[in-house]
Amino acid sequence: MRFLITVGENLAPTADVSLSENTGVVDMPIQLDGTRSTDPEGQGLSYDWEVIDQPDGSSAEIENPVGSTTSLVADTLGIYRVQLTVSDGPNTSAPVRFVVNVANENGNFRPVADVSLSENTGNVAFFTQLDGTRSSDLNNDPLTFEWSVIAQPEGSQFGFINEFAAQTEITFDTEGIYRIQLVVNDGELDSLPVFFAVDVGPRPSPVAFATNDSVLSDADSDRQSALDAFFAQLVRG
Repeated sequence: MRFLITVGENLAPTADVSLSENTGVVDMPIQLDGTRSTDPEGQGLSYDWEVIDQPDGSSAEIENPVGSTTSLVADTLGIYRVQLTVSDGPNTSAPVRFVVNVANENGNFRPVADVSLSENTGNVAFFTQLDGTRSSDLNNDPLTFEWSVIAQPEGSQFGFINEFAAQTEITFDTEGIYRIQLVVNDGELDSLPVFFAVDVGPRPSPVAFATNDSVLSDADSDRQSALDAFFAQLVRG
């Protein structure tokens, strides 16, 4: 007698991670649990934990990178990106990645700078608005702000309205690419800098808008005069 046995495809397992917390403190273990990972055929699983990104200067590693449960002991404050994959032998799961934000020994987290731009392009002698109010701090500490231009076209003498304000404006005096950064501080720690670029084109030619025989409204004329005066002051230094 002959028997026909049909063997189905061996499907890949699914990794799943439970965290004690997604925050931690330097030198304190952060518990990692992969026991909710599953395999469609119910096969036994092996585990592979890995730190895929960590703050500069950190040499932190997973305590037991092949355990179903393990821990991470962070040695530097900042953001750690960790992943878990599981295998049933023939197949390996897609990685599950997660982030752990680690505070210093005092429990202070590094603040996070965030920038909103009116536009990432501009024109010579016209204002570009910069907004850092979406910057945040896990400890809810009040933040101070510092904007700076770290690269600019040769000969430029740009002007911030207030480089220490949460919201400010910058006027460009030369065509080209300006690279700008924002750093925020919570009173103890600086954020990592946020970098962005503004591509500045030539000063637009004046455009007349005729309305009831009036070429330029008083408000438009006043604004143009103010811009002309500001630009002339930048050029004079």
